[in-house]
Amino acid sequence: MHLSAASMAVAGPGDSPVVARAFTFCLLATTVSMFLLMPALASQHWPFGDGMHALAYLGPVFGAHQVATLYLFTDREARAVVAADRAFFLVWPLVIVAATTVWFYFAGVTALGYFWAFFAGITIYHYQKQNIGVFALLAPVLGHGRMSTFERRLILAGGLIGIAAFAYPIDHTPFHDTVLGPAHDWIVSADLIAFAALMAVAVWHVVRQLRAREAGTRPEWLKYVLLLVLVGYYWPLFVIENRLVAFLMFAGSHALQYFAIMGFVAANGTGVDGVRAAGRRGLWQGAVSVVLLGAISYLAWQLWDGTAGLHRAKVFEQPWTSALIGLTTSFSLVHYHLDARFWQMRRRESGHFVRSRLPFLFASGRPRTSGA
Repeated sequence: MHLSAASMAVAGPGDSPVVARAFTFCLLATTVSMFLLMPALASQHWPFGDGMHALAYLGPVFGAHQVATLYLFTDREARAVVAADRAFFLVWPLVIVAATTVWFYFAGVTALGYFWAFFAGITIYHYQKQNIGVFALLAPVLGHGRMSTFERRLILAGGLIGIAAFAYPIDHTPFHDTVLGPAHDWIVSADLIAFAALMAVAVWHVVRQLRAREAGTRPEWLKYVLLLVLVGYYWPLFVIENRLVAFLMFAGSHALQYFAIMGFVAANGTGVDGVRAAGRRGLWQGAVSVVLLGAISYLAWQLWDGTAGLHRAKVFEQPWTSALIGLTTSFSLVHYHLDARFWQMRRRESGHFVRSRLPFLFASGRPRTSGA
């Protein structure tokens, strides 16, 4: 693994080759771990083999990464980012929660069908924006240059294909209960062709870059393997019949990535005392996140009949239970909303905070990240 000496230029408690390698390893491992566990997830001999059981066991753990976003409001240095745009970080989340809850209370099955299609799309987009950030962070460390515009577009295109391939209700066809429902077969076929074409273009790009490397330099194999993984991030949707198990594979990867990033961000404060305090705070909030999400998920599970599709679940037959699902769903939307702004490196406060917590990645040139 290549780590440039220039990337260690900023002093700080986490500014060392050991920390840089640990961060790189954690991001790589979390990116691929859930995909490597596919046999266990897909096997009918394991408790995770059934999609609904997989949701019951893994959903609360993966969902806890959304609550981990609250750490940013407890970190003194991170609060400077919040203070720079209080309306965005403090007012709009309340609006999102209220609007989503009210929508679920009054909306019928058809309206909720369109909402789930929208929610699926914005979820996949959020995942892929984080993947762009992951590759932007690691590309200079694993190789000899930053992420190119073409590579960014490749990863983003993979997200667009994922949006077309995946939409709630999970165990029904894409865009079920919308005007696109009858076009299901056409959408699936066209999306599969688009996925194959995109992967062919990505492989062509990798081969071209490897052949064009300067004489005497090491091949950037790991960098381009990561690129292919991120471009083809949603391949389980085309391979695994149980869409919920397929979803949990890349959703789990996304959640573990976020835990890794937030763990290093929390632990890499200024000074030894800062590291210890941040570490204790991070562990405590992580535990609270898992318990809170677990309780909410269990309550939702008891309300849900556990067999019907999400849009046809009995939980939506009563306005108040439907509103409860809307409330829990709004937490995801708030997480997407906050992350879309917090990690934007072009904004002064965000850039300063991320650079101060991950200094070993930025001294050799600013990675182009758009969100995490």
